[in-house]
Amino acid sequence: MFGDGQKNAEFSSPDAVYVTVANAVVDAKLSAVVKKLKGNTNGLTIAVKQTHVDGSESPVTATFTINNNAAGTYTVGDYQVYVETKGNTQVRSISIV
Repeated sequence: MFGDGQKNAEFSSPDAVYVTVANAVVDAKLSAVVKKLKGNTNGLTIAVKQTHVDGSESPVTATFTINNNAAGTYTVGDYQVYVETKGNTQVRSISIV
């Protein structure tokens, strides 16, 4: 790595991989809401609030129709989110897998 004493540097390598982090996600917070529908089905809305390297935030949401007391993995944007529900309107656990 070579620098000019400022904040400018050059890196040279035949095997180098260059990554742009201008809009990189540095954190993701999960939330989920279950809404009772007709019969034994519920509406599950999963939200992922992404925090970017510059401090900005962007939400990603998706809604699914699920059975009561369902547990499963759902695709929300680029994330695979596991949600376990209880009863008609409770979220027992939620995590990125």
